[in-house]
Amino acid sequence: FRSSSLSAETVVVYHNLYGATKKFNDYLSKGLSIEFPKLDILSVRPGGVESSLSQIKNDFFTATSPENCAKGIFNDLGYEIETHGFWWHEVNSYLFKLFPEFILAFISEKAMAKVIKNRKARTIYYAFWRGLLSVLRST
Repeated sequence: FRSSSLSAETVVVYHNLYGATKKFNDYLSKGLSIEFPKLDILSVRPGGVESSLSQIKNDFFTATSPENCAKGIFNDLGYEIETHGFWWHEVNSYLFKLFPEFILAFISEKAMAKVIKNRKARTIYYAFWRGLLSVLRST
């Protein structure tokens, strides 16, 4: 398994590094599955999964339970090179592809701005980037 995410499919504003690593995982998994057809290599690109880390609640439209996601992943293992784990996340993936990137980026920015505003991590996030920029400027 290589865990990716729906973030590999579209830009998630304020999570660029996260999305880039997910895109890399997706690309690597698909490439390896073609190069080594006798191995079961599956790119896993779920949407939201309810967990204490994600702080997402299982409300069907945005998230699923870890059990539902795992069940879907194991059902696809050996038959597919990519999965979203849960059928609704697959539908979301196709819906994302219907919209131009700039619209998805606009929606993402508005949604993530609310998340960042509501989290104490916002301060840490900006402090990190300010610190990184000051290091880059000094070199």
